Amino acid sequence: MMEGMGESLFNILRITCRGLEGQSASLDNSLSQLRTQLMNDEEAVPDELVKKIEQDIHVLQLERRENSQDFVEVSSTWMRHLNNAELAEPQKKQLAAVGSAFKDIDGSIYKLPAKFKLLLDIQLAANRLVDPAEAADNTELALKKIAAEFIQLLAQITPSKELLSKHKVLVSQLEEGLKLESLPGVISKITSFIEAERAVKSEDFSSYLKGLNGQLSEVQGFISKTKTIDSASAKARHAADETIRDSVSNIRNSVVNSSEIEELQEALSEQLNYIVGAVDSLKQEEKKRDDNLLASYNAMQQRIEVMEQEADKVQEFIEEERKQARKDALTGLPNRTAYNEIMAHQIEQFSRYKKPLTLVVCDLDNFKRVNDSYGHLAGDKVLSLVAKILAKSTRNADLVTRYGGEEFAVVLPSTKAEQAGEAMDKIRRIICKSPFNYRGDPIAISMSFGVCEAIEGDSIESLFARADIALYKAKGTGRNNVCIG
Repeated sequence: MMEGMGESLFNILRITCRGLEGQSASLDNSLSQLRTQLMNDEEAVPDELVKKIEQDIHVLQLERRENSQDFVEVSSTWMRHLNNAELAEPQKKQLAAVGSAFKDIDGSIYKLPAKFKLLLDIQLAANRLVDPAEAADNTELALKKIAAEFIQLLAQITPSKELLSKHKVLVSQLEEGLKLESLPGVISKITSFIEAERAVKSEDFSSYLKGLNGQLSEVQGFISKTKTIDSASAKARHAADETIRDSVSNIRNSVVNSSEIEELQEALSEQLNYIVGAVDSLKQEEKKRDDNLLASYNAMQQRIEVMEQEADKVQEFIEEERKQARKDALTGLPNRTAYNEIMAHQIEQFSRYKKPLTLVVCDLDNFKRVNDSYGHLAGDKVLSLVAKILAKSTRNADLVTRYGGEEFAVVLPSTKAEQAGEAMDKIRRIICKSPFNYRGDPIAISMSFGVCEAIEGDSIESLFARADIALYKAKGTGRNNVCIG
């Protein structure tokens, strides 16, 4: 095969195989088989192997697109906050260019660290335009927002047993707080974790498909065996028919040619014995085939029942994974993924029926102090209690979600901004009066709310951006406030 394709082409294929290693276990195995084929000078690579490599690469491309989309969402939030900051004209142009670059990534994860580095440079430039004290506050707030986005991203992933400890370490590191100099390294670690998790899930599903393929092969074997038995049965019937026909013909000849009655009786008896023997032999063969076919059928019926049970388990697993992917593990509220689905439907309904739609973005005030003073367990308890207050104090038609970190989003269909503002002010007062405590120590908690009503032409992003600006105004007016944008 090497002589046919040439030494250079062989070397290119060998180097390409090496370059693709480490992406997934299934692809590594397929590439190893391909290299063996090439090294052994095989005349042709099996079509099954070519299709397997093509399938593995296709799965890998899908995983990369999903991973890049997750990071694009994080970058969108970061850029949204940068757009609200005071930037010099060069930084504004650079931010616009970075935004376009993120849209064009299309699954090229290797481009992400460089793009995040550009965002970091813009953030640093923005920090230099303000007073040192204000810059420090803005940097801390931006890093807190970035950490919250990454925590929310990791919360949407149900880690496998192999990567559970790594998942906990990453979440713990993010909860402790980010530093500017460590941000690129954290992004790289999260990227590696997601790649590894996708590979594990892909390998598990690949194993299931291999098992299913083997079971389907057994079904195919049963069908082939049934066809073989049917063919053999047809041949046996044909042979018995020939024997009977020959015996009947011989009887006819004996009747014609016999002159003595005794001779005729003997000939008739002999031919009748042939007929009875042929029929008995046919019955025995039919019974034997029926018994074999029944045994094969029963075995296959059991196999199909097992396959159905396994398919039900896989369906249940997929459904549970889908539910978990839409639910925040700490508060039990719908998470960022569910929020996007909910808002897509609500925006579509708003555009069609023109009924009011209001979005509220709410954020706990000075929440980092709670974590720093009382620990993350206390912070988790506060988040859970606030989530219960929000869910209990809103209508059944309203949708409360945990957007990320200490930030929540409340969707209020058929509600004007002024009505939503009044409802949120009641909730704000309830939160302030609620007796939060941890191990006997009271914890003072307050929350700021940004309220914004949808307008014609709004998208999910534009409506959230305006609500987010209203939230910042509420924070800027002393916190523990409701601001309508």
